[in-house]
Amino acid sequence: MNNNRCCDWARVPATRVRRIYGVPPPSPPREALARAFGGTASRRGVLGAVATTLLARQLPGAAPAATQGETCRRGECPCPCGRPPCFLRTWGEEGSGPGQFAFPEGVAVAPDGTVYVTDLNGHRVQAFDPAGTLLGTWGSRGSGDGQFRAPISVAVAADGTVYVAEEGNDRIQLFDRAVTYSGQWGSHGKDDGQFRDPTGVAVAPDGTVYVAESFNDRIQYFDRAGTYLGQWGGAGRGEYAFFPTAVAVAPDGTVYVIDTNNARIEVFEATGTFLGHWSGEGSAGQLIQPVSLAVAPDGTVYVTDLLGQRSVLYFDPTGTYLGRWGRNGSGAGQFVLPGGVAVAPDGQTVYVADSGNSRIQAFCVTALIAEERQGATPGAGTPAAPSPVATPV
Repeated sequence: MNNNRCCDWARVPATRVRRIYGVPPPSPPREALARAFGGTASRRGVLGAVATTLLARQLPGAAPAATQGETCRRGECPCPCGRPPCFLRTWGEEGSGPGQFAFPEGVAVAPDGTVYVTDLNGHRVQAFDPAGTLLGTWGSRGSGDGQFRAPISVAVAADGTVYVAEEGNDRIQLFDRAVTYSGQWGSHGKDDGQFRDPTGVAVAPDGTVYVAESFNDRIQYFDRAGTYLGQWGGAGRGEYAFFPTAVAVAPDGTVYVIDTNNARIEVFEATGTFLGHWSGEGSAGQLIQPVSLAVAPDGTVYVTDLLGQRSVLYFDPTGTYLGRWGRNGSGAGQFVLPGGVAVAPDGQTVYVADSGNSRIQAFCVTALIAEERQGATPGAGTPAAPSPVATPV
């Protein structure tokens, strides 16, 4: 499998290019330079890849996730496992058939453990059980009810309602737990309730729905039926300024936003009051090109980073860096264009959309958090003081 797929811009969806960089696909010379350094080919991507290469000897490298025995291939791995994070299983391959993917991007887990995946180029959503067995698929390319154009993010409410964000149609669609179409809202524009590239959707415990809009530089929030409630954001580098590409909500209602262009996580109260941000600057937890995030039941924040050795990083709720796993490649625990990330309701399993490898990977993280937190530096990287995070343990 080609590990340089990140630079094959004919294959990468234009929506993904816009989501990460806000620009059209790059020129061939810059693409060639990016390929040489193993990065993506925007100006920021090339600089980030070069910086990563130069700093490789100074920053601790990301180790691949531990693999287990033969039974892992059958979805029978134990979890908790001996040395987490442990690679559990993977499913999917490139294609348009059942269980295949044409660039899987968003991933979410329902309260009953069902795993939903948005197939960006396939213009559909697929549902799987925790072992990766296909349960069903729905959608086709179009703008009608239940159809999709570039579904990029998915979220599931406590009652099982599924919300899908579509970049191509600039709207949110919702489906009941039987995936029957239940409604939609949104249209192209800048007004309240309108969208320009809604790249992330998340549901709070109270049912509030949050939407990240990359090209309106804002977060909007709605009630569970889509009634507009409010918004915050703006372009730039300040407290309320960002290029948001993903959003997640913690069990206590705290809202976390990926600010891709500023390479940081921003943290807010439920109605948008700024609490702080962190970037991990100066440590092994430094973010380079974060693209998605998820919050576990215990508050642990998982972040996928496109250029940070194409890995998954994890932080405690205050931003203290705890660890990471993954690197560029197509083996177990390796990634090419890591996209969406989600955590199972019990907090034991993390699912990652490995977009460039056309697959979903599952990892056991049980015991990982408790062990890592014992050695973490308390208070480092707290939202209220956006300083460098703790050194790795």
